Amino acid sequence: MSSIMLQGHGRIIQIPSCGGQVLGSQALASTIATLENRLADFRTQTELASSTDYKE
Repeated sequence: MSSIMLQGHGRIIQIPSCGGQVLGSQALASTIATLENRLADFRTQTELASSTDYKE
């Protein structure tokens, strides 16, 4: 489990975090575009992948 450490008034407070990522709008758009490109690359391999299947 991840956590966030905050320091203030001479103390350190540890707060559990949700473990997710928080991105700005530009970073999110860039991440989505990158993942969509990777997915498109995988989809082009569908025919090749099925050619390696064992057929009874």
